[in-house]
Amino acid sequence: MPERSLSSTTMRCGAILGITTVTLVILGPFINGNFGVGDSWASTPQPWVTAPVGATVSTAYSLLVQLCIPFSAALVGASLVMRQNQGHQKTRGQSQMKRTDPGLPGN
Repeated sequence: MPERSLSSTTMRCGAILGITTVTLVILGPFINGNFGVGDSWASTPQPWVTAPVGATVSTAYSLLVQLCIPFSAALVGASLVMRQNQGHQKTRGQSQMKRTDPGLPGN
């Protein structure tokens, strides 16, 4: 199995989390309507008393979506920063090798 760099693993995790979040947003009305507190419960003053499982599912769904979006963006952003840093280190290392190579004329 080829060894992956940390930046590509981070990018992959961020992309998978982003795709999962988009899927949750698309399936949101289905999840809340069938398993959570649907629209008919919106006028209920205390959904925790009348439907505790539905209120728990709706709350967990809302928290999951709200936390996944920024975390996915942070992972993708960190991956891009790591790749940029790796590129700068490679070019800096190559330019230093050229300057310190004893085989080059003028050194």
